[in-house]
Amino acid sequence: MTLTSAAAGSPTSVDSVPWFHGVVAWFDARKGFGIIQPSDGSGPVFIEFSRIDGCGYRVLSQGQQVLFTRDADGRHSEAALACPAGNLRHETWLDSTT
Repeated sequence: MTLTSAAAGSPTSVDSVPWFHGVVAWFDARKGFGIIQPSDGSGPVFIEFSRIDGCGYRVLSQGQQVLFTRDADGRHSEAALACPAGNLRHETWLDSTT
């Protein structure tokens, strides 16, 4: 795994996949989806519960910091994967770029 840290507001690259920083604007646990506001100021990103990294019941909380990748085709504002900042596997990525 190769981590490349970028300037503030820019994505962090892990094995050539850009990871973006953001904050959960809202998430409806009953409906299983919500919106992430990217830290780089770009438009809102849709997140669906099945795209949250974790086991069991996956939910995000308003104001929670996350790392996320974008949909591979780049045409949609949808997260391909989101990881809560408290997730130990990804916490060092967030800390190394802030």
